[in-house]
Amino acid sequence: MSFVDYEDVAEFENCALVGVTVGVGSFVLAFTNDNSIVMSCRFEMVANGCSFEGHGEEPETSRFLFGLLNGDVDSSSLLCDGSVVLLFSHGEELKIIPESNGLESFVISTKRGISPMIVG
Repeated sequence: MSFVDYEDVAEFENCALVGVTVGVGSFVLAFTNDNSIVMSCRFEMVANGCSFEGHGEEPETSRFLFGLLNGDVDSSSLLCDGSVVLLFSHGEELKIIPESNGLESFVISTKRGISPMIVG
C-alpha cells in the first residue's frame, strides 16, 4: 500500500462519476475505469455558484454529491495539504479535505493500486 500521489489523482481525469454509495461512516464515489474514492472526511462542493460542505460520516450531506453523477472529470489536482480537487465538465468542483487525525481520511483505488490519505 502506498500513499496518494499526483499520478493517483490524475487517474480520475476523463472519468465519469457513475455512483455514490452511502455507508456507515463513509461515502464511496465510483468512477468509470473502476476508479473509486472512499471518503470519511470533509468535502466542499461548488455547483451553480453555490458552495456546500459535507462530511463522509454524515449521511445527510451525501445529497450534495448526487448532482455530480454522470459528470466527467475534466481535471484533477492534489494540493500540498493533501486535499484532492476534481473539476467536472459542467463547472462543478469537488474538494476532498483530509483530516489531521492520523486516520485514513480517504482512500483512492485505481489501476495503480490502493492509496490512503493519512495526515497527522
